Amino acid sequence: NKNSLRAEWQVGWQDVSPTEYEVNLTYDRYVNRFFSVFLGGAFENETERGIFGFRYLLPLNFESEWRVDTAGEFRVTLGKSLQLTNNANLFADFEYDTESSIEWTTGMEYSIAKHFGLVAQYHSEFGVGAGIRLVY
Repeated sequence: NKNSLRAEWQVGWQDVSPTEYEVNLTYDRYVNRFFSVFLGGAFENETERGIFGFRYLLPLNFESEWRVDTAGEFRVTLGKSLQLTNNANLFADFEYDTESSIEWTTGMEYSIAKHFGLVAQYHSEFGVGAGIRLVY
């Protein structure tokens, strides 16, 4: 299947007033195993924007995302994941956005089942957090 629907969200409620959130909903079309294009929407606090761009797998399995939104803001994200065991992996993401500058995230995910996992992470803007990951 060369089509994918993707939903990602982050919510920060500690040390931020009011609660801050970011939701990205995209439709991806895979060109090959290294390259895909996407189109969707980004929703942050009271801002709604359309987004489009591409994802490319760089050498050494670094994931990259390059996107532009309808307000003309540009964002590039680089990420790496390191599998520690069959169930546990470490991850790190670095993001540069022309609107919000630099953000980074690092953490660990533990897979409980094929489509379900627990995540603990530190985000440069939101701080320490935990959650679940659902893959369908």
